[in-house]
Amino acid sequence: MNASLAYEKLGGPSLIGRPFKNEIDLVDVVAEGIPKATIKHLADTYGIDIREIIRLLPVTARNLHRYAENDRLSEVVTGRLFMLADLFAHGADALGADYFRAWLYRPNLGLTSKKPIDILHNEVGINTVDDILGRIEHGIFA
Repeated sequence: MNASLAYEKLGGPSLIGRPFKNEIDLVDVVAEGIPKATIKHLADTYGIDIREIIRLLPVTARNLHRYAENDRLSEVVTGRLFMLADLFAHGADALGADYFRAWLYRPNLGLTSKKPIDILHNEVGINTVDDILGRIEHGIFA
């Protein structure tokens, strides 16, 4: 994981509220949780509907609606957001932001014709899509 890049894609110190100096800081940031506002920031950064991002998180939309924008998310939700931010940064770097966004919604042969966005609701799915992006970067059929 490129933790510093994921940190920036989630809003950096101005939104998260604390500096990030090294990879070990990620452990503390995730344990403390990050503000709900980071979800919107991530969605806006990549042009993905915020409802799609919320659908990928281990929290119901109804429960999330109860949070104020500055309320801290749980450690589990924060960890998932960091994983998604890292994946989205990798995808935008590998394919370009616009193509990556479209690619997420297209059936993929490497996923038995499932759309990448449809399997990002857990860590295994995120890692699988990340592996496919790595293969694409190296010119391997994916």
